[in-house]
Amino acid sequence: LVMMGFLILCNLCIAALMLGFNSCYGAPVELCSRHFHDKAAVDNSVNEAKALLASDISRVPIANRLVIMILFSRGFLSGGNQRSRLEYLRCSLLKLQQNLMVNTTADIFIWTLNASSVEQTMNIPDWLRSSQFSRTHVMTIPDSVWRVPCGLSDDSQWAARKHFDLDYYLMGRWRLTFSMDFAREMGYPYHLQFDDDAMLNGMLAYDIVQKLRNGSVQMGVFSDVIGEVAHLTLGLPELTRYWLKIRKYSPQGPLLRHMRPSDMNGLSSDGWDRLYHPGYFVIISLDFWFQPEVQDYLTTVMRSGRDIEGRWQEQAVQNMMRLVFIPEERLLVMNDVDIGHDRHKRENFQAWCVKTGLIAP
Repeated sequence: LVMMGFLILCNLCIAALMLGFNSCYGAPVELCSRHFHDKAAVDNSVNEAKALLASDISRVPIANRLVIMILFSRGFLSGGNQRSRLEYLRCSLLKLQQNLMVNTTADIFIWTLNASSVEQTMNIPDWLRSSQFSRTHVMTIPDSVWRVPCGLSDDSQWAARKHFDLDYYLMGRWRLTFSMDFAREMGYPYHLQFDDDAMLNGMLAYDIVQKLRNGSVQMGVFSDVIGEVAHLTLGLPELTRYWLKIRKYSPQGPLLRHMRPSDMNGLSSDGWDRLYHPGYFVIISLDFWFQPEVQDYLTTVMRSGRDIEGRWQEQAVQNMMRLVFIPEERLLVMNDVDIGHDRHKRENFQAWCVKTGLIAP
């Protein structure tokens, strides 16, 4: 019945698009996204990024560097809490330099929305243009990859919609697709997904790329384990069970240990423990990510549309992929990583950034 339901859903979506209908956020068909991957947009961004790196004096080839992808969407745009967000971003970048980039050669790309497309003013601070941040580059998100996918339900029906703005939902899809596509085309071996308000508070006294490569690591995660609320992962275990069934794929990771009962009968929204490692610090091997079976599973998730409608986001999807595809010996739980992540408490900023002397009071 589960498989039949998903097949019906997919067929209805395809039929609707063939007839020219679209219910995505009230947008006409030409303003929604028909594709999961936009090669032209990726190629254009890669060319722009390589031009920015042309003056790089590093002798370390891209194949031995870490790419750090920070999504800042509207952070440079005028209005709202821009000052606070810029303070957090600056401190976050300084901590990356202080605690990660001493031993690991890394390029940081900060991705922002096109100011003209959202009719706002772009304000990139002078400090970010200084030589102190020479390995940090601001990139514009292509308009074509920041659109609601065609064929989704009206956004008023999305899970937890009243608590999150549209950009939040698009963030997850962007991280699952464009961000990874860009990193692979650039030639990086590992992709660090990092939040603009995450603070790396402790030194990593090794080259991350070398350590992960030497251990054949497919994913590196922050050691914290958090439980997600049930209604924000609803349907993901059932869709995973459907994919495993039709592809005749045996889980390589500890999937069933996180189910009750600990067999395929437990692979359900009620049976999954919903424990995950946070999405604000995740290192992923591009070789792993683009394995055919991994991409096939991801495509199935995106065809369902529930990564957006159900607010699964990249966090739940990536953690389910970890359980399905990654043997425990290929997962690095980075117990030596000390991350702070809470922009809602000003006292944290004072402790992490002001009292440490990184940001002037």
